[in-house]
Amino acid sequence: PGQEITVELRIQFQRRIGAAAKEEFDKGQAIYARRKSSADLARAVQHFEKALRLEAKYTDAAEYLCCLLYTSD
Repeated sequence: PGQEITVELRIQFQRRIGAAAKEEFDKGQAIYARRKSSADLARAVQHFEKALRLEAKYTDAAEYLCCLLYTSD
């Protein structure tokens, strides 16, 4: 008591994803979950790309897209 100390605070803000981007992500995720061919994966990629165009910092969409593009080689 009676002493001054310095503390560090990290303030985080919750990122809000727009409804249109979330909808595109959900479509891509649904296609990815029930995929049966490479054409299905290509359609999922399109939805994840669109979600990222709508919300550039949508990390879930970026993660799925990276996994799909990396494993499609």
